[in-house]
Amino acid sequence: MKSLFSSSVPMVLDPRVLDKHVDQYRPGGRRLEDLCRHYVVPLDAAHDSGADAVAACAVTWKIANRHRWMIRTPLEELHERQVYWAAEQQAGLRDYFARTPGKERRALTVRADWPLIPPMRPGVWADA
Repeated sequence: MKSLFSSSVPMVLDPRVLDKHVDQYRPGGRRLEDLCRHYVVPLDAAHDSGADAVAACAVTWKIANRHRWMIRTPLEELHERQVYWAAEQQAGLRDYFARTPGKERRALTVRADWPLIPPMRPGVWADA
């Protein structure tokens, strides 16, 4: 089944979504800096768009080479799988916040609109 975005969005390979899917219970963060450290990828100028893009591509390449089935999966199919994986990951995060004392209100801020995440609605953070 294809998502609504399949005909209008460029194909995306997201190292955070891929890493979380293949290594769900690995301890540590999932920010680009964390992924670069875990996959031994240099990040020469964090938060510079060019350097971040190069590092994200290198992390994605390393993930795919560790999990060779990704290389054999057509790009369109891998993108579609990520749509569902990202939704599942965000739903899990939302559930975690909802059942964790002191974090219940953060469940309202979890976004599941991958790969296009619109700006946060005004006032959401004030309520969380």
